[in-house]
Amino acid sequence: LEYENTIELLNRVIKLRFETSKLKGISKTYQLIARAYLENKKFDDAYNAYWEAKHYAEKSKADIQIAHAELGLGQVLFHQAKFNLAQQHLYVAQRTFEKNNLLPANLTTKIALTKVLRALNQIAKANEVLLSTEAMLDLVILTPRQLELYSLLIDYYSEQKNYQHVVTIQNSYLKLYQRMFSAIHHDNTQAIDALTTR
Repeated sequence: LEYENTIELLNRVIKLRFETSKLKGISKTYQLIARAYLENKKFDDAYNAYWEAKHYAEKSKADIQIAHAELGLGQVLFHQAKFNLAQQHLYVAQRTFEKNNLLPANLTTKIALTKVLRALNQIAKANEVLLSTEAMLDLVILTPRQLELYSLLIDYYSEQKNYQHVVTIQNSYLKLYQRMFSAIHHDNTQAIDALTTR
């Protein structure tokens, strides 16, 4: 329901932007709606919104916004099992993020690229990309969406039979998970208390 409300609101924003000819920054609005479609598993709508985001970013010559749209297209195409196309978009995004030293976006791209390369059975390349992400763990504050990196690393080190490292990664994951979600739980508890207290 949250994503549906977001989608409805953002569609109104886009319509209003066109009606008032205020198109500056519309690429970001399309990216937001695309993300909401993606989270809602409406992959065709997500693809179309990311395509529009890319189109308007290209008009503005906004390389970083283009890269974010490319990342989104790659993620959608992965969910649609169009792995070769996904790979192409993700490599474009990765080059831009690396060139501009945008570690969080680059990490998200590498996570998506690892999954795509595995789906293409390009295991050596997938492992190379995955291992390059491990060094980034100390440099980037992960988002909840990026937590899947720990699962990918655990799978890799389990396949390598490096169980000591698996335990280390699991412990790091649990600490981060508890820190991340206990804060959310605490905030929610305070909000509920505030609503029920007179």
